[in-house]
Amino acid sequence: MRIPTGLSIGMLVIALAVPSAVSAGPITSRPGDLVVLSPLGVESLAVAIAPHGAWQPNNPNNTDAVWISYALTGVSPNNVVAPTHSPNPPAPGDFTPTMRITEDLWAGVGDTLSLRVWADDTAKVYLWNGLSAALLFDHTTWQQSTCETFPISCGPTQFGAINYTFETAGNYTLYFDAYQIGTGATNDSNPFGVLYEGSLTSAVPEPVSTLLLLGLGLVGLAGAARRGVRK
Repeated sequence: MRIPTGLSIGMLVIALAVPSAVSAGPITSRPGDLVVLSPLGVESLAVAIAPHGAWQPNNPNNTDAVWISYALTGVSPNNVVAPTHSPNPPAPGDFTPTMRITEDLWAGVGDTLSLRVWADDTAKVYLWNGLSAALLFDHTTWQQSTCETFPISCGPTQFGAINYTFETAGNYTLYFDAYQIGTGATNDSNPFGVLYEGSLTSAVPEPVSTLLLLGLGLVGLAGAARRGVRK
């Protein structure tokens, strides 16, 4: 049997002393690793887009969150103009958004989800538990100008604020359903995208003292084993 070296045991102690991050951490909109359902009904990777000057700037609250979309639907020239939702405006209970972004997570009992969400033109946010969807933020008043008049919208103060506490542990999926209701024919007049930032906070972090004691016990066992080998 191979006896771990002092260095590997030290690294083990450090690893054991760090609380698990499986069910906690930042949640931000970012390119490359989010699955997006485009208006064509196909899945693709999210891409970063150039935000309109009236939008909330990228990296809110000093995070890595940036405006994303299913394609280059920002204000840069020669980009894709997102199609206007039909019917326009969407009817109440409309489950066919212009774009859907999904974010998978695992939550324990008592964990809390905190998010701020922006969109142009607007968005609804759902939480799916594998059986049913809970509506975390709705949008029912459709009054479009540069940004929607009411949250969720695109201006710095027009975010939708979400605070949710989980009552059941398990795997979940956040759905960000974005709607394009503007009728402009260019990217400057009709950009489209989603921005969000927040975190999932664990209600029961691993007790560091217990993990440190376990790690120190392993160090003692390894030391005794090494002494036995030298005899």
